[in-house]
Amino acid sequence: MLSTCNMGQTGPRADTPGFGSQLTALAGMCNLTGFPVGPPMLLYGPYIDFIASVLGASAVLAALERRRRTGQGAYIDVSQYECGLTFLAGPLLEYHRSGKVAERAGNTDPDAAPHGAYPARDGCWLALSCWSDAEFTALARAIGRSELARDARFATPAARRANAAALDAEMAAWTRTHHAAAAAAGLQAAGVHAHPVNTVADLFTDPQLAARRIWRGRPHAVFGEQICGFPAFDLSETPGEITRAAPRLGEHTEHVFRELLGLSAEGTAPTRPRARSSDRLKAPREDAWKAQTS
Repeated sequence: MLSTCNMGQTGPRADTPGFGSQLTALAGMCNLTGFPVGPPMLLYGPYIDFIASVLGASAVLAALERRRRTGQGAYIDVSQYECGLTFLAGPLLEYHRSGKVAERAGNTDPDAAPHGAYPARDGCWLALSCWSDAEFTALARAIGRSELARDARFATPAARRANAAALDAEMAAWTRTHHAAAAAAGLQAAGVHAHPVNTVADLFTDPQLAARRIWRGRPHAVFGEQICGFPAFDLSETPGEITRAAPRLGEHTEHVFRELLGLSAEGTAPTRPRARSSDRLKAPREDAWKAQTS
């Protein structure tokens, strides 16, 4: 059995309710998001909920393997608060090691420069970063500004970080004259880390996600075809599948109560053995799927 909630089932705040935005704030994430002169930025959506679901699934798989080997069940208590700490392993280790408290730093990075998102000609944004002198030299050459690599302000990683504002201005001046996707392709060909900043709509048409069948269309009785997201991992010997769209409210209530639990229409105790696993609700497997293209 898996239990997952804000704080877990024990401790002085076990009964404290809340939502994702407060939990990410409590877990220290928001204090690292935003610019140094501005307030902490709330992360989009119930961020830690998604982390906890993946960690919870891993714990369930481990418990099932334990049951297979030993025959013993397990009760899993997942604290979403604690799950969030896994994404702060670096800052937590640094504080433990040196006492340094990580602070908001906008898009800057302690090692990479340039490191940020820059406006493109088509209204999109381009994210890029350089982690060495060789990468910055390749970037300068790719944008037709080889002299930047010889400029004393940008000649070393330390110099580039110290003159980050001037360097960002140079990058933005170039990106504003190019479409984000074309610029990213050109920079990647030159060995520079660069990608367009995708919108939600872009994700549904991304060829990489389509090739890996992340989006799978399934029919819904009320809404028509629904695009379902497959987990970002699959098992080669026991592959998963999205067998159906989400059920309607109460759609399977009668089946569960009568066929699985053996209750009568009046709700009396079972009068016959519970249904065999082979008799349980089945859904036809759909091999065909359609990715949303618009």
